[in-house]
Order: sequence, then structure tokens, then C-alpha cells
Amino acid sequence: MTKTIEFIKASNDSIFKTLFGDEKNKDLLEKLLEETLKRKVKVQELLMQDVPKESIEEKDKTLDVLVLAEGEKINIELNIGTYDGLYNRNACYIFSKYVGSVKPGGSYKEMDKFIQINLTSGLSQKKPLISRYELIDIKTEERFIKNLEIYEYNLDKIKELCYNEGKKDYKILATLMCDKEELHEICKGDKVLEKLESEVVRMNEDDQIRENLLAIENAKRVHATLMQNAKEEGIVEGIEQGIEQEKINIAKNMISKNMDNKTILEITGLTIKEIESLK
Repeated sequence: MTKTIEFIKASNDSIFKTLFGDEKNKDLLEKLLEETLKRKVKVQELLMQDVPKESIEEKDKTLDVLVLAEGEKINIELNIGTYDGLYNRNACYIFSKYVGSVKPGGSYKEMDKFIQINLTSGLSQKKPLISRYELIDIKTEERFIKNLEIYEYNLDKIKELCYNEGKKDYKILATLMCDKEELHEICKGDKVLEKLESEVVRMNEDDQIRENLLAIENAKRVHATLMQNAKEEGIVEGIEQGIEQEKINIAKNMISKNMDNKTILEITGLTIKEIESLK
């Protein structure tokens, strides 16, 4: 009997960051932004991606993508599955960057515009394809601040529309949820999407990368299962420490095979400083 090999989709954290957080893939990133915002977007700079880990819940949090584009700071967050507190967590990140954008002695009038794009799966079917949030007065609908917008895209509905119904408005978002055959079907004929397909397939066909990606995914599944039953803080901390140790073990294995720091960072989510300390 032939063993079925699991295809790791583009919605995997490490694959997503490799696709859209790398300078050489700006064309993919710009296409994603243009699809979601429905306008041309020129990426000027990929900004620092480290996120301070303030609590137990944040220990496994890595910033997906933050860019500067024509005076706007755009944060893309990939949420595979939902849970209580998800929106609070994402809001904490965008608000921390919002506050940090005020330069000493600078004017509040000169702040950049901030946009957060949440790409979320596992949403209720009652949720719309796209949700847009602003701080407004619930009676008058007057905007409280004019330089902050938050969007959420329902990835499950988008894939359904693009793959099963042939809609083309959000093809690059649909690719995040596709297996190998579906990915090829959606990407064919589009040079930018064919590049995305090639990158995802390449990472799937690299045995070392697959081994490390699957090890982290398995650790996360075990972690999620255990967390459902963990009620006491001491137990929770132990579980969190376990998944962090698994990432360190994977990084050590990659170092022993002389893999470069950038690849190790993309696969494990550890910082360059943490990787260097392991050496």
C-alpha cells in the first residue's frame, strides 16, 4: 500500500512567512495586498517582524508580515483557526505598533495610516466574506480616528468561491487553503501565482524542510490538545516550555546539517540571536 504524503499548505506559518516575508517575493506580497485592498500597492520596506512575548498566550506568537507601503503600515496576520481572545491578541499587536509610531517631538497629525489584514479560517458560515472594522460612534457612525482600519477575510468562503465556483477576485488568498492539485488548478496561467506554487512545492519536496515543518506542526497539535485540559497555570507553563524546547531541538538539528540562519528562522520562528546562541 502506498503511503499518502501529507502536503503542507501555504497556510503553514513558516511557509506563509517564507512566501510573503522575503524581499525576493515582493511581487507575491504586492499581489496579495492588491487583492485584499483592491488597489495598487507598492511595498517600500519589510519592517521588523519580532513581536514582544508579553504572556503565556504570546509565547508561540510570531508576527506574520508588516510592511511600509506609500505612507501606510500594513500588518498581515494569518489565523488558522479561531479561539477566544484571538481578536484581542491581534488588536494588541496593531495597537502597540500604532502607539510606537509616534516619534519623540512629532505630531499626532503626522502619524502613518495603519491597516491590519486578518486572513482567518474556521470562521462561522454566518460570517461574511470580508469584514471591515473601524472605531466609530455606534449612533452617528462618525469615525473616532481616521488612520486605523482592520479587515478580516474568511479564507474558507474565499477558497469555495475561487476553486469550486471559479471566481477570480481573491485567487492568491484561496491558494493558502489548497492542497497540491487544487493549488496547481488555481495558479496555472498566472505567472505570479505559478511562482507561489513553485515555492510551496519546492518546500514540500525538500525532505529536511518537510521533516522540520511537520515536527513543529505535530508539536503544535499535541500542545493544542493538552492546552484544552490544562487549567492550572503551572501546567500551562510546562506545556508552553515543552513546545519551545521542541523548536530548539529542531534548530539544533538544522545547525548540525549546516543549514543557514535564515532557513532556521523561517522554519522554527526563533530569532537570529537565539539561533546564534545555540551554535
